[in-house]
Amino acid sequence: MPKKTDSTLEVPLSPGDLEQIVKKALDVAMEVLRTEFAQRLTALASRVDTLETTVNDIMSSVDKLGSEVFTPSGPTVKSEDNEEIKKELDSMRKHTQDIELHANNSEQYSHNLRIKGLVVTGREAECCVAVYNFIIHQLKCKMKLEDIDVAHQIQSSPQSSQSGLSAPSIFVRFKSEVEGFLKARE
Repeated sequence: MPKKTDSTLEVPLSPGDLEQIVKKALDVAMEVLRTEFAQRLTALASRVDTLETTVNDIMSSVDKLGSEVFTPSGPTVKSEDNEEIKKELDSMRKHTQDIELHANNSEQYSHNLRIKGLVVTGREAECCVAVYNFIIHQLKCKMKLEDIDVAHQIQSSPQSSQSGLSAPSIFVRFKSEVEGFLKARE
């Protein structure tokens, strides 16, 4: 048998001794794992506490600002002012509608006329003939077909069609002021 030259000795181990050594190694390893996990769990719990505090601070700030609205233009508008702004906007819309109405009415004082309720389906030439016939037969006014520059049906506004008050309209422009147009009734 060869002779051993190293300094280790072979010690025979019984299965019970081997089992105890493995148990001690496992116990030490488990303790190290428990310590590591406990440290990491403590760090995570601390981080969660910090985040909860931050969220609570943010929520209290939001509650404080709850009655204010931020506008893109910069200044802060309080919710009480919001109602006043809505009223002013509604007033401006009404004023704009009144201006549009006056503009539509004033266009009739030039060489233009708007006729509501006259239904014509077809091209512009048919509108001119229908307007001409309406003026000479219904209104009993003297004029020539050539006095009409253009006549066409126009769409009613979305607001009047929503309210159910939409009637077909025809816009008529005369070439020149027709002499005594309304006074020339037969």
